[in-house]
Formats: sequence, structure tokens, C-alpha cells
Amino acid sequence: MDPCALALRQAADNLLMSLGHLDDLGPELADTVANVYYRYALATGTANDLTLAFALGTFVDGADLRAEIGVIMAQQEYVDDMVSAVRRARHDPELLERMKLLTLDTLKFRIANAATKSAVRRSLERRLAKTHEITGLYERMLALPPLQRQGRPLSAEPGGQDVALGEFGTHVES
Repeated sequence: MDPCALALRQAADNLLMSLGHLDDLGPELADTVANVYYRYALATGTANDLTLAFALGTFVDGADLRAEIGVIMAQQEYVDDMVSAVRRARHDPELLERMKLLTLDTLKFRIANAATKSAVRRSLERRLAKTHEITGLYERMLALPPLQRQGRPLSAEPGGQDVALGEFGTHVES
């Protein structure tokens, strides 16, 4: 199986097991969290350096790829806690929106030390930030059949043939 398609399936399975459905976060944050899980699955999976570089949009050199992998590992370490913090803020709609935006600033826009910056400063940095996400990834993950566990098939197709995953293995910049 293509390493990018396998990473997508692993990411979807891990995301749903760890956090459940993300519909309560809104589409932009749900996509960002899905992208964090997907990049982690790519970085820790069977993809070789060239496949990984193309999938992540890191085309320059090995140093850039190593730096990107470091960011991926750090984001994966904290994403579950950040989502939990957002969910704990549900009781206060204003706080909930601020927590969603802070989480997006940290994970999607990669604003360094976002929690220590004012909303105005983060807004300026957000406008200048380049994002590297696959738009609609969360919905695509939900549409995938689950990974094989305890005898269940890897694919929804008869005979174990893989379903067409389209462009899931490619990098899309939004």
C-alpha cells in the first residue's frame, strides 16, 4: 500500500481513538488537528525521505526536513491536551472561541509563543504565516474504513483491494 495512503488510514484511526469526533471544534480546527495526526503518521511510518518531503511540502534539503519532523513531533505531543483545553472551555462561548483561535495560531499558523502574545500581534503574524494543510482532511478521514484490527479487513472493498484515495498523499497549501 502507498505509504501516504497508509499514513492517512493510521492517522484517522489514531485520531478517532484518542479524541473521538471533532465536530465540536468546528471545521477549521478539526482539519488542523487531522493534519497534525496525518503528518505524524507520515513522519513515523514507512515513507522514505523523498516521499515524506513531497507529502509535507518540504522540498529544500535534509535540514529543512529534519526541522519539520521536529515540529511534527512537538505538535503531536501537545495536540490532545490542547483539544482537551478547548473542550473544557465549552461552558463559556467567548473563552471557547479564544481557545480555538489560540490553538489554530499554535498548530496551523505556527506562531511561536502564541500564548504570550496579544490577539492583535497574533492576528498580524497569522496574515504573514504560510500554512501547510490539506483542506477537508478531517471529513476525508471520517469517510475512510477503519484500519485492520482483530481480523477486520484493511479495506472496505471485497477481496481486500484498496479503495481509491485520490490526492490524499499529496501536499496542499492553503
